[in-house]
Amino acid sequence: GLTTPEVGRALPALLSTGTARASCERLLGEADLVKFARLRPDRPAAEEHLGRARALLQAWDAAAAGPEVTDAVR
Repeated sequence: GLTTPEVGRALPALLSTGTARASCERLLGEADLVKFARLRPDRPAAEEHLGRARALLQAWDAAAAGPEVTDAVR
């Protein structure tokens, strides 16, 4: 498996533009604390983390779809 920084560096350019790479690394770093340090966030913190993960995936999905799909939805 890859470490969190390795995942960030392995992202395709399309998915690592702007703040996407930093967001990914931050989310994975927080998940590392749960997995390796056995941190147990409270429910609001876990829900907030999940929301940010979903938002990142949606942004990646939109980026991968390209501008043609975005223009067609408008």
